[in-house]
Amino acid sequence: MIDKFWIVLIVINIKCVNGNAKYAQAYHIERKTWTAASDECDSKEIEFDENVLMKTDVLWDKEFWIGMVIYRVTSPWIEVLGCSAVPDGEEVKKSPSIVLCQNQCQSYQFFGYSESTGNCFCQHYESSWFNISGCIDNNESKYSFIYKAYTGHVSDNGDGKCTTLFCSTGANGLKSANCNDSTDFARTSRCNDGSEGQWADSYSTSRKKCLARFQLLLSPGMYCQTNNAVEGIRFWTNVFRAETEAKFTKAEAGTKQPLYCLAGSFTEQNTKRVLNLTRRDCSDKLHFACRIDTSSTTTAKHSLVSVEIPEKVESTKLMSAVQGVKPGINDEFIFHLSTTFCF
Repeated sequence: MIDKFWIVLIVINIKCVNGNAKYAQAYHIERKTWTAASDECDSKEIEFDENVLMKTDVLWDKEFWIGMVIYRVTSPWIEVLGCSAVPDGEEVKKSPSIVLCQNQCQSYQFFGYSESTGNCFCQHYESSWFNISGCIDNNESKYSFIYKAYTGHVSDNGDGKCTTLFCSTGANGLKSANCNDSTDFARTSRCNDGSEGQWADSYSTSRKKCLARFQLLLSPGMYCQTNNAVEGIRFWTNVFRAETEAKFTKAEAGTKQPLYCLAGSFTEQNTKRVLNLTRRDCSDKLHFACRIDTSSTTTAKHSLVSVEIPEKVESTKLMSAVQGVKPGINDEFIFHLSTTFCF
């Protein structure tokens, strides 16, 4: 009986040498908020590489922080100009949001984006304009709205993401405004064909009414120049800021405040180990592991690709051969010993 016991100890030593002990060293027993965990890891940051997390055995029965967090991302002021077909030979990319499309086309003067197809393309020159009906039709994939970054002055008014104009001598009085506001009865909407909406209509309502007529809202760069009379009325315009969500590491986000933090947990499905990612309040306290090898994955610049993150994301990895084995009594004894010994 004693000899058998010593054989078991030899097996334990072999497992510890060949196991994933270096990943366990990065694991922290004490649960902490995401910020406290990030501070604990310091410059190494919280681990977010799925391949590493899969090898960190101690996390397999726990919920733990992921080293990437969801932030709100806002575009600069952009103006919708009209509807155009994708130019022949132009590279068309797929983008989950107009924010990312604009980001990809920063070195270009214009960009095209279709919300229905996710098509995004960049242009140095204006295209020929087509009827807006082509851009509204969800089945028409060759048309997209054309945008450009607005370089004129916008008077900031809190967190407003839309704009209104007010024609006066030599100026358009462009001012930011809350897109959802429907209480200002000194403001109305006008489409670029001259048709008017209701007083106090919100930006969204005004835009929908104009699109229903295959028209856009007013262009701040042209309307006041072609209408010399000072009307004394505020109108919604085509200039706005788009907003979406994206995930970043702490190093990428800098001083931005996160909307949500990401937590991971593992479940077993048949012969696969599944990593589940969910949103959690950043003030919750969870387990975490700090990064060991920061060269194992590139930290972002891929982050914005993940805008519009769903509530739950799953990805799968094959379980290791050891984890797939149904242990007997003696095997289980060896496994528990090896786990204790390696930690």
